[in-house]
Amino acid sequence: MEIETGIMRNILPTHYNCEPRDNGVHCHSEKGIDENDPEHWDYVFKAIKQRFGTRLMEVFHQTCTDHKKFTVFIRE
Repeated sequence: MEIETGIMRNILPTHYNCEPRDNGVHCHSEKGIDENDPEHWDYVFKAIKQRFGTRLMEVFHQTCTDHKKFTVFIRE
């Protein structure tokens, strides 16, 4: 998942930390993406879907507020 981790680092704002997991990439930030700007998250999510295509299983939020902590699960 090293390549996928690099892809997520390129998609997300620079204040996010991305770490590989067995089935995906865990991303977290103290700042997150402002939930009052839903278009920003929509843009990020669209980029994730476009980049991983059918390999994308789900984006699971551990912390929903401002998208501060989530994991992108990806098929091998």
